[in-house]
Amino acid sequence: MYFIENYRYNKVKPIKKDKFIPMNLDSFKIELQEFLSTSGISQNQLAKEARVPQSQISDWNKGKIKRFGKNARRVLNVIENYRFSDEATLPEDLQQAVRDFYGGKQENCELLKRLITSLKPIIAK
Repeated sequence: MYFIENYRYNKVKPIKKDKFIPMNLDSFKIELQEFLSTSGISQNQLAKEARVPQSQISDWNKGKIKRFGKNARRVLNVIENYRFSDEATLPEDLQQAVRDFYGGKQENCELLKRLITSLKPIIAK
């Protein structure tokens, strides 16, 4: 994935330690699992970018590790930077749903744009 390969070179700044929001282990596990399932990024890629052992990410993902320290913060930093970058992708199932709906028809494209635009005020609440 482009973001992960070029993470060190893009201009996304790391989250400062003083702005870190405390998180419990269960919340971290859910964040990690959601990120891995929706981003298409492997545990190995995430481990390389966060500079943590891949086995640790696997253990967190399975709920085996019971502590939350600097390595977890590094992983969260990569996850947050990815989410706020231009490289973040839509989940594959959402991409497929849009492709199926669009079907190459311009009128479907316009309809989908209007639908999404009309949902913005509801979601913003």
